[in-house]
Amino acid sequence: MPIPLHKASSRWTFTIPPNIEQLRHWHSYALIGNARHDAAMLRAAEEQLARFGARRDYRTGIRIDFGSHSRYGQLTTVLDLMLRYDIKQYMLDIYRSEPVLYVWNGHWSSGQGRY
Repeated sequence: MPIPLHKASSRWTFTIPPNIEQLRHWHSYALIGNARHDAAMLRAAEEQLARFGARRDYRTGIRIDFGSHSRYGQLTTVLDLMLRYDIKQYMLDIYRSEPVLYVWNGHWSSGQGRY
């Protein structure tokens, strides 16, 4: 999974741009632990990922929120979709209380380097 790395002294650290929410318009999907809702969200997210992986879009991205009641299996399902649709630019923010996966095409400049 391509994640921007920055060398801090003798260690490599992962960074999430602090302004990531403003860098793109995000198509958002939330997995909340409700089986019917999550199945519908996963289907919708997969359709969007299939279209998204086939084109370059520098203005929009996909954001998938994993709520406190979502299951680990849903994360592995979404990561499998990244492989299936050959999407290489994504970032999993695990520093939040509820993880978020950001997916984008192209690049952006956050002022702290290119992502």
